[in-house]
Parts: sequence; structure tokens; C-alpha cells
Amino acid sequence: MNREDLQFIVRAAIAARDAHEIHRLLERHGLVAFSQALAPWSMRAIADGLSLLAPAHRAPVIRHLPTQTRTRLQAEGLLPTRALQPVATTPVWSAA
Repeated sequence: MNREDLQFIVRAAIAARDAHEIHRLLERHGLVAFSQALAPWSMRAIADGLSLLAPAHRAPVIRHLPTQTRTRLQAEGLLPTRALQPVATTPVWSAA
């Protein structure tokens, strides 16, 4: 499946408000392809797509969107500021 096909299918699932299909597409095609399929759309369309994902799946998709797209989503009030913060990659251990 090429990128344009995935964009079309994801957009149709969002238009149908089919959260199950959105999740299935994310799982089947992976974060990078799914994020690339969202990236060319309007900020409102991207926000609609993100809203159909569970928070645990939404954050990784947001992190895989292009920086410019994340910044525009936040500037338009469609993305919380904390979603732009980097995620710690090393565990923090307490010496308790």
C-alpha cells in the first residue's frame, strides 16, 4: 500500500469516526507510516484523527509528526503544550 492509499483510508476512517479502524490502521502500518499519512492534512483534520486514538497511542503518534506540524497544532490550540515535551528515554531510579 502506498502513502496516498493509506492517507485515503485513514481519512475515511476518521470521517466515519471509527476509532477501532483507526487503531487497527496504526497497529498494522506502524507509527511512522501512520504519522506520515496524517501530516499533510489540515490541523483540524489531524486533531480529529488524534482525538480518536487512546491517549497511550496518541502521544507516540504526536511525537512522530513533523516538528512543524506539532508546533502548528500547539499554536492553534489543538495540542496541549506538554505533548511537545520530549519523553525520557532512560529510567529514573530512586535510591529508596
